[in-house]
Amino acid sequence: MRWQVTTEAEIRSRWFIAGAVCIGAALRVYGLDFGLPHPQVRPDEGVLLHRALSVASGDLNPHFFNYPTLHIYLNALACGLYFLFLLAVGWVDGSSQFVARFIYDPSELYLVGRSLSALFGTATIPACALLAYRLAGHRAAVIAAWLLAVAFLHVRDSHFLTVDIPATFWGCLAMALLIRSAHTAGTRPRPAWSEAAALGLAMASKYNLALFLPALVYAGFSRHPDSARAGSREVAVLLVVAAATFFMASPYVLLDAATFAQHLAFEARHFGRGHGEVLGNGWWYHLSVSLRYGLGLPLLLASLGGLAWIAGQRDRRMTPLLLAVVTYFIVSGAGNTLFVRYALPLIPLLCAAAAVWLAHVTRETQATGIVLALLLGSIPLSRSVQHVSLLSTVDSRVLAGQWIESHVPEGETIAMAGTDYVRPALLPTRSWLSGRLIDVRRAGLAGRRLQIALAASETDRPRYDLLEVRSENPQALRSVVPQHLDSLIERGARWLLLPEHALSYADVDEDLRRQAAGLSSVWRLEASNCGADMPVYDRIDAYFLPLSSHGCITRPGPSYRLLNLTSLSETLPPSNW
Repeated sequence: MRWQVTTEAEIRSRWFIAGAVCIGAALRVYGLDFGLPHPQVRPDEGVLLHRALSVASGDLNPHFFNYPTLHIYLNALACGLYFLFLLAVGWVDGSSQFVARFIYDPSELYLVGRSLSALFGTATIPACALLAYRLAGHRAAVIAAWLLAVAFLHVRDSHFLTVDIPATFWGCLAMALLIRSAHTAGTRPRPAWSEAAALGLAMASKYNLALFLPALVYAGFSRHPDSARAGSREVAVLLVVAAATFFMASPYVLLDAATFAQHLAFEARHFGRGHGEVLGNGWWYHLSVSLRYGLGLPLLLASLGGLAWIAGQRDRRMTPLLLAVVTYFIVSGAGNTLFVRYALPLIPLLCAAAAVWLAHVTRETQATGIVLALLLGSIPLSRSVQHVSLLSTVDSRVLAGQWIESHVPEGETIAMAGTDYVRPALLPTRSWLSGRLIDVRRAGLAGRRLQIALAASETDRPRYDLLEVRSENPQALRSVVPQHLDSLIERGARWLLLPEHALSYADVDEDLRRQAAGLSSVWRLEASNCGADMPVYDRIDAYFLPLSSHGCITRPGPSYRLLNLTSLSETLPPSNW
């Protein structure tokens, strides 16, 4: 079934979908530079970008298979094209200068990768419209496009240099094509190779999209209702095409099978064991948190109503959508690692289901359908607008770094509590870099980035000796100190930066916080003013903006207290390391 335009109403529907794409693109691009130049404001971005740069430098084996490699290759291509552009305009004169430029300010390449995600996120809107159109026609396509354009979780993650949004795009496109396959049952259909290839690309972006395979198998059988042999033969061909596409997009899954098996086993254990905090029943968590806040409760309920209606139709054309949603939801909720982003592949499918149902129940009163669609989209739209507005606000980690560089003399020793995700991105001294390089090599790591940082030319930004305040130190790094005030003083710390936030990534040992309570703050920054209005966060994700109650958040990142320990440190001589 092709998307034919035969009436004035259908022409208008295309214009409405184009409008939804424009609104969706604006929501996904606004605030795209959030948190930069800090490299850790969104987990996983740095991992993917550094792997992409390694591939772009000539080593096609990413040596990393916690994710498949398609999106790493796409980012490598984007970074390579950006390098050629800089070379052509004379802003760099070679790869070494390009790398040094990235070391001191990674903002440009992060923006390149985030722009790629925003492009995939925007492209998912017409893919979702196509899916809804093939299920229920033009009105459903328009509604689905507008619902996905404003869907909060999809808008949020389209800003991130991660694999979730590209995988969601390929998965949605595969489903739209599979619905076309189901429409051609019993009519001597062409082979559904494009459907299988799209699903292979989805799996090559993120492994969990393999959970859409039952829909592919069903589509293959449903096209041959009178011949089990023909159906089995087509299913076998489709699975081979999907697998071949996956391996072509992630070739080192085969070429470096031992590393792939090791990393995949780690991901399987991680999914089963959890990610620190226990969040309870996975199915209920994804319903009550991931999807409730990712879509808004009214839209979630409409989506569930749509799925129930689709199930009641017993229409083989709609069954692949139902199979994909049910299979994915059952498996994704069966583990103990429950990131909210794991629900992303379901978002466009649920928007399409809601649109199909809404188009059906309001087929006699189209104005009512428009009003209901606007009401369903109002909550996610409001949440998306508030969120991207916050993304355009200067991150507290950036402000903390700017204040320290402006007020703390160069070369001072600064202790910073919390994880890497809450520490401002200050430049370390060369002696710190040399000491860290020795430590990581002793731990069996190459320390390539440290070598590049040491070899890079000097910058006008101040440098500091940095102490990382944390209780565990598995690599025996000399820059890591226990969470006790006496330990900081003994190591010559003149300043102590304490983060404050609801997420555990900003936790500080109670003894240290109690010891510091009596000290006056040199500088303080409040990133929220919520009081009794407690925002809902993705508890296990180091992302410092909430899923709800954005109104009481003033900026992304944690709050801070900066303490001057000079008067205390005068009682003990500083140590050299």
